[in-house]
Amino acid sequence: MTRFLIGIWLLLGVGIILLFAGPMRAWSRTTDTSALLSRAYAQQMVAQGLQQAAALANIDAVEARVAQRRDSTPQTIARAQQATAREDEAYRAAQEAWAKVASQLDETLASMGESDSIAAKNIRWLRDRATIGSGGISSGVNSLEEMLGELKSDSQDTLLLRLRVREELASAYYYGARLMRLSGRPEEEWRLVSDRARQNARVLAESAEPAMKHITAGPDYQKNLEVMLDFELRSLQELQDAPAPANSPSLYGGKTKLDGWPWNQQGKGRTEGLPNDSRGAGSKEAVQGGGS
Repeated sequence: MTRFLIGIWLLLGVGIILLFAGPMRAWSRTTDTSALLSRAYAQQMVAQGLQQAAALANIDAVEARVAQRRDSTPQTIARAQQATAREDEAYRAAQEAWAKVASQLDETLASMGESDSIAAKNIRWLRDRATIGSGGISSGVNSLEEMLGELKSDSQDTLLLRLRVREELASAYYYGARLMRLSGRPEEEWRLVSDRARQNARVLAESAEPAMKHITAGPDYQKNLEVMLDFELRSLQELQDAPAPANSPSLYGGKTKLDGWPWNQQGKGRTEGLPNDSRGAGSKEAVQGGGS
């Protein structure tokens, strides 16, 4: 189950190498832009490797904390402390690496001027994804929601980018809701974020995005939706005892932003295409104390 939950959320955002290749080909005639994209691509590979290391460190730390809770001895306490310290350092390194990717992609966008091309929008998507990985979840979500509202064309490239944006929104809202619960935020706050994750996941699961007619194989969106519904039903203790999604930032970095969601921003937060979805998991709980 541990590996399954990690694998499900690794499915979202696959094909990063190909997505870098597209904008690089489109802007190869501009030396500065091409060079900046190459640097960002290299940093992306570093960040992804560090993220995978953080995910493995998280598994070890969760197992150590569970063992300590079940049998608190000097040995299990020491193991949990050491594993948590390694986890903390792994997430710090990963989130700093993602911040560098986001910064380099910002430079790339600046070198392209005021371009509104699909290549520029793909780079924005990559930048927002990196921002989320760095811990700027709400910042990345705000930018993605804006982009979703801009993608009006029926061209295949635009429809496929809408799909990627929707995937990332489902993931990011899920990461945010989960971290809000673990940090002890009130239920009425994290459920607002969880609702958005579920709504975006349901759009994907019900094949409501037009781009899906161009795809012959891809992530199992129904399973992703089931993971989201399972999250809403879990107790806080069950959540603490489960590993984090592989691509999620962590509370341990100390820089993860869990405020400033689209509904708190004047004139932002467009969610056209989302169902008026009240089909949640149907469970209310009293969220207690902070989390791991």
